[in-house]
Amino acid sequence: MRIILEKAAHPQQKYNSCQGIIKLKSRYGRERLEMAAKRAVKCNATSYQSVKSILDRGLEKEPIRETPQYVPSGHENIRGGGYYS
Repeated sequence: MRIILEKAAHPQQKYNSCQGIIKLKSRYGRERLEMAAKRAVKCNATSYQSVKSILDRGLEKEPIRETPQYVPSGHENIRGGGYYS
């Protein structure tokens, strides 16, 4: 809720999103809503629609896959940081 209250541009949007998320508790239960909210924060998807989608799909129970870090391949035509010094 704190992230939503800090992020939204207009106060009414903030409160509507928070109220919508709170209402999801009656449909999905507190435990599932808590797990979905934690997942939403980790994925930086904190809107009402994102949390609802997580719950609808049952993703709150799934582990979050880590995205692999990009490692550029070594190539003779790639200039290193020393080139620009």
